[in-house]
Amino acid sequence: TPMKDVVLDATLFDGALAVRRASVADLAGATLKVSGDLKGLGAIPAMKGVSFEFGAKNLSRFFRLVGIDSPIPPRRLGKVKLDGEITGSLLKPEIDLRLKAAGADVRLNGPVSLLPPGPSFEGTLSVRHPNLARLLATLGTDYRPSGRLGALRLSAAVEGDATTLSLSEIDAKLGKVAVEGRASVDWSGPR
Repeated sequence: TPMKDVVLDATLFDGALAVRRASVADLAGATLKVSGDLKGLGAIPAMKGVSFEFGAKNLSRFFRLVGIDSPIPPRRLGKVKLDGEITGSLLKPEIDLRLKAAGADVRLNGPVSLLPPGPSFEGTLSVRHPNLARLLATLGTDYRPSGRLGALRLSAAVEGDATTLSLSEIDAKLGKVAVEGRASVDWSGPR
């Protein structure tokens, strides 16, 4: 069975759902914990104090269960932990996410809009990794540096939707090299 030790401790009253604890101890090799409040269930719900924690020593079984065909073999990511908080309207929640995977520490925060014309995000991104060469190898690049690269430190403002991604106010250090500026990608045209 892909799911074991499911716990739900919640109260549904007067159009509000208070989740004190929802957890799955084993979800195809992963764990999940959620708590927080969902109010206004009769209209557009709003979240308050919703926090979650997802973790796995190896994502292979979980990816198979949910049908994710990752371009990076899940074993390369090593132990993975994703946690965060979500507040605000269900249509435009404010997120604060932290991801630890492949030795990297990633943080993303800001509002996500689920309103038409489609999902979009505007916020901040930070990425830290102690060994840039190891991270590039984990991501499947063929780059082989002639010497030690050092650590990666990046922070930027980020905007994106289903077809574009823009980073501005980039402040990065790739080993000893400082990088500033902006970058963008557009997936809307032919490839």
